[in-house]
Amino acid sequence: MALKALKEKRVGLTFPAALVIVTALTYGIPVLLGWFGFYGDDWIYVYNNRLAGPGSFADFVRWDRPYSAWIYSLTGAVFGDAVLPYHLLILLQRIIAALFFYWTLRIVFPTAVRAIQGAALIFALYPGFKQQPVAVQFILHFASMDFSLISMWLMMTVLNDASSGENRVSRSRTIALTAFSAALAAFGLFSCEYFTGWEFVRPLLIWVCLSSGPDFQSFPKRGRTLLRLWGPYLLATAAFLYWRVFIFSFQTYRPKLLIEFSESPLSGVKTLAARIFADLAVVTVESYRTAFKRPAAPSRRWVFYLVLLLAAGLLTLLFASTVESDPENGRTRKTDGGLAMILIGIAALIAAGIPFWTTLLPIETGFPWDRSTLPFSFGAALLIAGSIRAAFRPAAAPLALAAVCALSIGAHTVNAFIYHDESVKLNDYFWQLAWRAPALQPGTTIVSANIPLDRTSDNDLTPIVNWQYAPELRGTAYAYKYFDLHLRYDDFFASSSPGSPIEHTYRSHTFLGATDQVLALTYKTGSCLWTLTEREREFPGLDPDLAALVPLSSNERIMLNASAPALPPAAIGPEPARSYCYAFQRLRRAEQADDLEDARRLAAQLENDPELRPGDPFDYIPAVLAFAALGNETQARRAAEFVLTHDGNRAFLCGQLARSVYSGEAPGTRESVAAAIGCAVESGGSEVQSTHDF
Repeated sequence: MALKALKEKRVGLTFPAALVIVTALTYGIPVLLGWFGFYGDDWIYVYNNRLAGPGSFADFVRWDRPYSAWIYSLTGAVFGDAVLPYHLLILLQRIIAALFFYWTLRIVFPTAVRAIQGAALIFALYPGFKQQPVAVQFILHFASMDFSLISMWLMMTVLNDASSGENRVSRSRTIALTAFSAALAAFGLFSCEYFTGWEFVRPLLIWVCLSSGPDFQSFPKRGRTLLRLWGPYLLATAAFLYWRVFIFSFQTYRPKLLIEFSESPLSGVKTLAARIFADLAVVTVESYRTAFKRPAAPSRRWVFYLVLLLAAGLLTLLFASTVESDPENGRTRKTDGGLAMILIGIAALIAAGIPFWTTLLPIETGFPWDRSTLPFSFGAALLIAGSIRAAFRPAAAPLALAAVCALSIGAHTVNAFIYHDESVKLNDYFWQLAWRAPALQPGTTIVSANIPLDRTSDNDLTPIVNWQYAPELRGTAYAYKYFDLHLRYDDFFASSSPGSPIEHTYRSHTFLGATDQVLALTYKTGSCLWTLTEREREFPGLDPDLAALVPLSSNERIMLNASAPALPPAAIGPEPARSYCYAFQRLRRAEQADDLEDARRLAAQLENDPELRPGDPFDYIPAVLAFAALGNETQARRAAEFVLTHDGNRAFLCGQLARSVYSGEAPGTRESVAAAIGCAVESGGSEVQSTHDF
């Protein structure tokens, strides 16, 4: 008997251990490789902790989730600015969610072991939600998810103990566990509203569990028991909904669907029906269709991806073929496990949409609205696992599960590549800014457009700029602001005159600047970052809003003689190799300072190292100007020829050659180079135009 019990215990731990390993490998490998940093709103939360301390989060989150401050205060006090702990925490939260999802289903469907193990794997690896790397922001959501799932498990454990006739517990213990479970559910709801719909899945789980055993065969008795068991959780949910609708109200997103219903019930029904069908397709079919996305170059990523995909499929197949078989004895269900899982899965999908359909928030597979798919993972896992159980023979089901899991793991691998690339771009962007601008005048507003940072908004870039240029800043007032003109031009610049105040508040943070205290930037991935002033007013391809502000932008916002040059936050990553763009930014500083000697040193470096060239020939224009100012006509012409390997650069190069950059430049060289490349020079060299025949 002892050996049998030990064997059963070992078998019972096999799948949870495998689930932990699969989840940890899927999400943890990029973390351990150091691929991830902070993304999106991570920066806002971490910088608020640095700026105002852990105790400031009550004010910081007051406008959207006032009861969420606890997790950011706690992690801020413990983790500080460190990147790795946040990623490890969200990985742990993901593992906890997968385990309690499995343990809950194990009670609900004890005779469908293979199916619920498949559901747990699908749930853990669900490819719709792709913002796991945005660790700081989403530790709240995963905490709420964990609370909900732990609460469900406790609820089902109490029910199972009462209905099995085994492990009888005292009434006081049952009441205590139920009270704790309901409190945990309420705490999760008040912290984050994402999983409100899951509360309406509870009665379905209870009903399925009550459908077995001799004690609960009577339909009326099952109904009464269901209400008794669900009652505490229903009260917790009702309390949350009352607070959320009538007390806190809709501070951030309006209840657009309810408003539409009040204005036109028929229109509201049509809108809701259309959204339900469209969104359910997104969180099921579309989420897995986009999982077929392949990694971009370089080729070594393909090797990594294919090896991981093959290993994932083989391991899942091996595991799925050797997991515990569905028990032949013990309690049985009146309903087939596969059909029940499908029906509950559909119900869970519909319930998960309640918070999003009420406000008509988008549910998409792309950033940033893939975050809305997270609550749908519960229903999607049950639906897919139940469908595999119902549609495939036992011998073929592991193949189907292996394909689904391998596809999901591949999707998360590609997603990790995307976020790693984002980290590289962010690192390049802010190190180039540091090379160009050792310090900035307080009150500066950096403006840009078409920012090639796909996981970061201007609200997220503002903390980085302040962290970089005012590392000792404390309080709630920013010294600097970053504006994406696609979002801010109409509000702050379209009808303003130079010198008009800029007042911007985001959460508990404030900024005060002026429309004539701006520094315009433009940047393309793989190119050098340009500061734009009146001299660069003809910069090709500028966004119209950015072009309109270039005359207001001034290099005087940049202080070149800083005693302690600015450095990006440590979370940005170490300084990259000082390739051409480092020399480019130093040349731009030499232009601003009218420092011909520094330009001479940099020009000599470029001349002696032919490999020191930009990826984009356009970025070699400052080298042309430096060689021309130094009287090195041969090198200036060669540099100009390199710039003109892309003929679209000619007009801007001619415009730059029209105006003197260095006061001590060698006479005549600039004009000679301009003439040699087809620019027309008017008398006095006041204007150079391209005469090239396009």
